[in-house]
Amino acid sequence: DDGFIALAARNEDDWHRFPMCEPLVWFSPDGSAWQPFTNESPFGPGAIVRDLSVVGDRIVAVGGLSSSQVAVWVSDDGITWQRSDLAGANILGVAGSARGWIAVGSGNRMWFSPDAIVWDGPYERPPGWADIWNIVGVAMLDDRIIGVGELRGGVPAGSPASGLVTGVFIDD
Repeated sequence: DDGFIALAARNEDDWHRFPMCEPLVWFSPDGSAWQPFTNESPFGPGAIVRDLSVVGDRIVAVGGLSSSQVAVWVSDDGITWQRSDLAGANILGVAGSARGWIAVGSGNRMWFSPDAIVWDGPYERPPGWADIWNIVGVAMLDDRIIGVGELRGGVPAGSPASGLVTGVFIDD
């Protein structure tokens, strides 16, 4: 209700780079005029942000401080961010719903959280996702978690597929 926030690269020339390194948080009351909150990234030196998800007033960004230090940042206002460090491989995606949060990453890992601050995991991918090599994206709707991953062994010759597969995991 107070406006919009966006993450943007510190340097204008890096706007198209992924993942976003040390992003700045920008604010707009109406979506047309934008100003950065500060000239420093709230995620810290060397931070890499790979994905972002919003549920209600909670904003969750995932990435890390290096390839071996995985992190999740949580904010309820877009200005102040709290970091949680996770054990495991790179986090590539995050999603949330009224039921909680899921983060997914390379090595077919999943983490779960009721509040995006305290996380449980990593867990291996569900058995029904056996053909997925790395989970690279995720969505969460009620009792369904939809994952997108790279197909193990690549795409068969002559296949119109892009190399990504999806699977639906119903959380019991």
